Amino acid sequence: MGKTIEVEVRPRFPVRLPRKVGGDGVTRMRAGVLERMLHVGPCPVRIRSWHVRTGVRIRAEALEPRLAIHHDDSAECREAGEPELEVAIERMRFALGL
Repeated sequence: MGKTIEVEVRPRFPVRLPRKVGGDGVTRMRAGVLERMLHVGPCPVRIRSWHVRTGVRIRAEALEPRLAIHHDDSAECREAGEPELEVAIERMRFALGL
């Protein structure tokens, strides 16, 4: 199993995760969990967000490179490390306005 980082964000204001997601094919909402697959450089990452009593939890998980489609043939796809997972969390925080 790949590396995982999880953080809890406590916004100063009420936040709602989007109920509907775009038709991009990489974002979905199931059972109150917003899930998205993204690449940080050549590294595939699954990012999930959900409400908790005190705010929003965000978890970034490294995916096996062989399971991801990577469209940049010039870069070798590899498993995400801690720096890439931290970037993924920051991207999700930005996308959610947290």
